Amino acid sequence: MDYSWFLIAVLITWVLAVNYYPVEFKGGTSAEYWLMGAVTAVLFFASIVVHELAHSWVAIRYKIPVTRITLFIFGGVSQIAGEPSSARAEFLIAVVGPLTSFALAALFYISEPLLVNVAPALAVAKYLALINGMLGLFNLIPGFCSDSSTRQ
Repeated sequence: MDYSWFLIAVLITWVLAVNYYPVEFKGGTSAEYWLMGAVTAVLFFASIVVHELAHSWVAIRYKIPVTRITLFIFGGVSQIAGEPSSARAEFLIAVVGPLTSFALAALFYISEPLLVNVAPALAVAKYLALINGMLGLFNLIPGFCSDSSTRQ
């Protein structure tokens, strides 16, 4: 994990506690907003780890070693030590990350009705559904920096 993740965690927590949650969850206290921001930052980072683990899992299923997962300011990257054996393998390794983000977005979205009576948890679930959906869409954009794994 790169030190930049700690900077981003503080920044995300601050932005959510000061700007997002006071609008989304009216009537809360400052302490609640900060706690919600911190919980959201941790769960968002966990979502990125799960996204990268999905890439790694599929690579390993295709017998491609994963040397490490690096988490840095712009997200994460699974570093694989070899070329996929086929276009299908390469496609599946690349697409499983965004699909995982969409699955997480769906999970947070379907949990919302269960949280309707717990407003802070509902606000966190709404944000995580939105941000995971956006992460999935962003990672479908072709390009070097968007998604997939790097090779050593």
